[in-house]
Amino acid sequence: MQELTARRVSGCNSKAEGLCDGVPYNTELANINGVSIHFWLGDKDASLLPGLIDTAQRHRDIVYATYSISDAPPAFWTHNDMVRHS
Repeated sequence: MQELTARRVSGCNSKAEGLCDGVPYNTELANINGVSIHFWLGDKDASLLPGLIDTAQRHRDIVYATYSISDAPPAFWTHNDMVRHS
């Protein structure tokens, strides 16, 4: 899997697709290689991001990642949860 780092953004107005290891996320088609993912961290520590990205990459072809800390998703459009498998 490609190692990704997430870029912090000021916010994301889209609805969440589900939870990734307990953190709300949403994906959008980025290009022919895969999707971008956004995590709403809220008050969680950004040190969780490598694990969240790893979990997401086990479920989807993630090519780009962003996160925000000062907001929460306005709603969920589905509940497609991703969890790390031991």
